[in-house]
Amino acid sequence: MFTCLSALIIVTLPFLTGVAFAKTKPQPRDVVVIDAASLARFSPRARADVVSTMVSNWKIASQAGIVGTKRIEHFIAQLATETGGFRYLAENLNYSAARLLQIFPRRVSPEMAAQLANQPVRIANFVYGNRLGNRLPEDGWIYRGSGLVQLTGRGNFASRGSELNIKLEEEPDLARTPFGAFQTAVAYWKARGINTIADKDDIASVRKAVNGGINGLAESRIWLARAQRYLRSSTGSFEEPGLTSSERNAVADQLKVLGILPTGPGAFVDPDLSVYLKQLQRARGIDETGKLDEDTLYEITDPAHFKADSGKQFASATTDEYSHVLEKPGDEAAFKLFLGQLPKITITDDREVARDYYLVEGDTLSSADEVRAHLNEIRGQKDKNAASPPSGELLVMTDRSGRPQFWARGQRHLSYTVRKSSFRSLNEYHDVVERMKLAASAWVWPAPCR
Repeated sequence: MFTCLSALIIVTLPFLTGVAFAKTKPQPRDVVVIDAASLARFSPRARADVVSTMVSNWKIASQAGIVGTKRIEHFIAQLATETGGFRYLAENLNYSAARLLQIFPRRVSPEMAAQLANQPVRIANFVYGNRLGNRLPEDGWIYRGSGLVQLTGRGNFASRGSELNIKLEEEPDLARTPFGAFQTAVAYWKARGINTIADKDDIASVRKAVNGGINGLAESRIWLARAQRYLRSSTGSFEEPGLTSSERNAVADQLKVLGILPTGPGAFVDPDLSVYLKQLQRARGIDETGKLDEDTLYEITDPAHFKADSGKQFASATTDEYSHVLEKPGDEAAFKLFLGQLPKITITDDREVARDYYLVEGDTLSSADEVRAHLNEIRGQKDKNAASPPSGELLVMTDRSGRPQFWARGQRHLSYTVRKSSFRSLNEYHDVVERMKLAASAWVWPAPCR
């Protein structure tokens, strides 16, 4: 009788998927091996229970179409990116005040950071409250980032539970167990249609599909390079010293992101990475080996580097998230165009999408009169952290669930801030705007409530 750790799952091309054990014929090139040994080489500090669960239940992934070299390697790389190499199944929110300001700069003021510091439950309820489908006071903590894809928010838990026919919304701790984490990761991957994206071997597009933006892209490149090295049984490259060219390039990219490796004019084309790895190790209190040892691997792939207001966690899998920080004073047409997309795209930062239009929150608000009363109450608040009192007209829109949304206009000057930067250039933004115009061509701007 073979134990779950002795099972060796061999995955080749989509039409060549099977199970083999110790006595097998020599395997062809580009065969991906999912077993305890290969995953341990891939991430030496991975949780043993997570690894054994993935190995013994890999048929769930195969049944979801996660077969073939590219799909499996991208799948493994993305899960490792989200969990720091299969180490964490629940988001760590035990942040100091300084770290809070780094990770949630748009949500947490210095005063609030001092109040929330090192209180994970309060932090979760503050930064995730009243968004991502959360509606009850403790939802932020209950539905914090969980599992191998770090599902976040009641809406995401409900969607994955519906797909799996399990009561995940009622029992969210299931997502934080090894089996539940693997189940929900496969369901998320399938719901987002990521298999076909992975087939193109475009890691940036895969990352956007998983995360909603390109947060964590550099970390993903490192894990993908390691998957290509350590999960392919026939290459033998894991026995060779040093980094592969793919690993080297990925590490260099991350050192640039972390501000260690110079960029721009005058930067070295082929730098001596050992010099910069030692610089990072010195700064982070790691033994200065100049190599990508275990301590350094987990330091440069720590999910905390890209968790800052990450845009991944949306409940619907219908579209990418459009996001950038832009200012278009007086460009009312463009702003209306953006607001017109709200029923079609997911805005994760629903506290303040615009500095002049405010989403009036509150599940009990169902009419313009109730909203006006709510706004008058806000105006009367003395708390310096209260929302700026909007005035003037209201716009009534509909969210994905068919519930009304009320937008209050505060000033005539129309500048707006869209959260979760996923654009690399202004040209990319304009390209998205053109596509948004096509999508919004049949949309009618709602008349203001007077």
